[in-house]
Amino acid sequence: MREINTDRRIRKIEAEARKNIFLLKKYVIGKTSKQIKNVKEKNGPNPAIAPSAIS
Repeated sequence: MREINTDRRIRKIEAEARKNIFLLKKYVIGKTSKQIKNVKEKNGPNPAIAPSAIS
């Protein structure tokens, strides 16, 4: 009986972790694309300056 409960708990934690990782990725991707957009707007169409500003 105990093993079943533990297994269920582990599965629950794993599902929660997957959800958190997904949300974190979404947040990071959204943040970085926003930064890149801001850099492009600041620097205009010149691509030579943009990469240095991102890093």
